Amino acid sequence: DLNDVVRHANHILDLGGEDVLGMGSDFDGITAMPKELSGVQDFPLVLQALADSGIDPVTLEKIAYKNLVRYLQAQIGQTDS
Repeated sequence: DLNDVVRHANHILDLGGEDVLGMGSDFDGITAMPKELSGVQDFPLVLQALADSGIDPVTLEKIAYKNLVRYLQAQIGQTDS
């Protein structure tokens, strides 16, 4: 369920820090969706659950989009040279 998603996210944050976790929407490789989630339209539920677990707003922004943007910009920068 959504609590499992939150526990998993917090575990990743504990292991790698706030700069390594990002939201994804492909759902490849999973055999079942968490009960409360039916697709990307439910990402606000995930972000709210993460906030309710004590994750601060700055880290939530990183998880929601900033880490992905930073990663993509680094990849584009690598191909330009």
